[in-house]
Amino acid sequence: MSALPNPSQQPFEKPTPSTSPVPPEPGAGSSKAKWSILGLVAIAGVAAYQMFGPQGPSGPTAMVMAKTTKVETGSVDQKIRISGQTASRVFENITTPRLRGQVRDMTILTLIATGVRVKKGDVLVTLDTKLLEENLDSFNDALAAADINISQRKAIEVQEDESLNQQVKVAKSNLDKAILDAKPSGLKTPVEQQRLLLAVEEMKVKYEQQLASQPFSDASQKSAMASLQLRVGQTKSIFEKSKADLSKFKIVSPMDGLAIVQSVYRGNDLVALQVGDSLSPGQLIVKVVDPDKMMINGLVNQADNDKLRIGQPAEVLLDAFPGLTFPGKVYSIGALATSSGGRSGGSVRSVPIQVTIQGSDPRLIPDLSASADVLLKSEKEARVLPRSAVLEADGKAFVFVRTQEGFTKREVTIGAKSATQVAIKDGLTGGEEVALQRPSSI
Repeated sequence: MSALPNPSQQPFEKPTPSTSPVPPEPGAGSSKAKWSILGLVAIAGVAAYQMFGPQGPSGPTAMVMAKTTKVETGSVDQKIRISGQTASRVFENITTPRLRGQVRDMTILTLIATGVRVKKGDVLVTLDTKLLEENLDSFNDALAAADINISQRKAIEVQEDESLNQQVKVAKSNLDKAILDAKPSGLKTPVEQQRLLLAVEEMKVKYEQQLASQPFSDASQKSAMASLQLRVGQTKSIFEKSKADLSKFKIVSPMDGLAIVQSVYRGNDLVALQVGDSLSPGQLIVKVVDPDKMMINGLVNQADNDKLRIGQPAEVLLDAFPGLTFPGKVYSIGALATSSGGRSGGSVRSVPIQVTIQGSDPRLIPDLSASADVLLKSEKEARVLPRSAVLEADGKAFVFVRTQEGFTKREVTIGAKSATQVAIKDGLTGGEEVALQRPSSI
């Protein structure tokens, strides 16, 4: 037998008869509806009166839906931002030596790393001396060869002097013999006597020529020797200069500080110098800076220059390290403005300014982009409003104060202004409610 009940055996439910809504009886209900309608009409009338009533723009106006704020007591700091780069007020530039010898190409053999603290006398850079040492060896060989040439020249001079002296002696002997032969004698015919006298004159001329050639020979010998000695002197000078240059290939720090390796362009990339790079004389390799005397080199618009004074406090921020801040002070203000071209073809004149950074941090190194918020004015316990609540026009400031009748335009005297707030010196009291923006109906 099935356990399921037979559907025909389920109890039958009678349907509930439907009822129609019965209209309300006249009385209390309809009276309440009438009073509600009258109340709405009254509210609409009051609103219309306040919006379009007889009061003009200078008087109160209704703006019940306008966003407002209350005058509060607080502090307002007026600042100006200066952007620039970090640098040190105390530093030394380390450059490749300007060599006195003939070597011009220098190659980095060892190089200190950026960010390393160094002491005075610590080695920063060593340059490869191989080429210089090869040149010194060449100069040594040249000097040895020059000494040999001088010795040979001296031997030649001795030979030339002996040869010249011998020629003078021969000429003198020939002259003496000619004079002796020309002495008058009864055995000689007049023609023979005349011939002997002519021989005497001839020997005399030759002797005098030999004597006269001695000074020229001496001068020639001295000139040749001087030329050799000059070349030797030049070679010795270059050799000594090159020896002195050898000591410049090890460069030490002239002060205590932080080492900053300089960068160069390789193609379109700016990269730090490294071991193996070839350098030219006078090229900047490393900067040694005092990290405890850092500053910002920046520019300020000429229009804001008169707001700045030396000694004004500042807050320094580093773009690379958000959240890292330092106190600072305005250190110097440039006397002359510089121009920079603009897109429109005009120019913006800016004044250079330096802000010292007080304190130190391993992350604080030169050539970082940074900014300084210089404090121009600060007002404590002031009546404060958002800047959007204050309207400025024609050198005056206004606010819209909420009253029972609406919003009233009121002139106020303002003080310090920050990026978001403004201090009210006169015209408002604490707790008054002010529109955050100009009401649309005014």
